[in-house]
Order: sequence, then C-alpha cells, then structure tokens
Amino acid sequence: MADPHPGENFPDSTERSSGTPRWVKVFAAIAVILGLLAAVILLTGEGHGPGRHAPSGSSERHMPPGMTRALS
Repeated sequence: MADPHPGENFPDSTERSSGTPRWVKVFAAIAVILGLLAAVILLTGEGHGPGRHAPSGSSERHMPPGMTRALS
C-alpha cells in the first residue's frame, strides 16, 4: 500500500530554515531588558555620586582619611 501523505514525518527544509533562530531571539530579549534597566537607572539618578558613600546621618562632607590633614 502506498503512503497517502509522503514526507509527512519529515518536514521540508524550508520550514527548518525559515525565521530567526531561537537563540537570537533570546539574546535580543535579554539585550532589550538590560537596556531598559540601564535607562531606568540613569533616568532615576538616585544613589549615584559622591554623596552615596557618606554616612547617612552625617551632615558634613565625607573626606577620605588624611585629606583633612592636607587641607589644614
């Protein structure tokens, strides 16, 4: 008996090679997410700059040890 649907178990080569590979889509999605995260961090602007490393309860400017002696 002849097979009524020849090649049904084997997809065409055009089906396998059409479209963007999954790994490209995954890397693109990761790049977009990281880009959006960087944009949010830059636009919010909180937590950056020299005041970030000063003690939170101190109203004085924070200077590294030895700098006060050099300025006096």
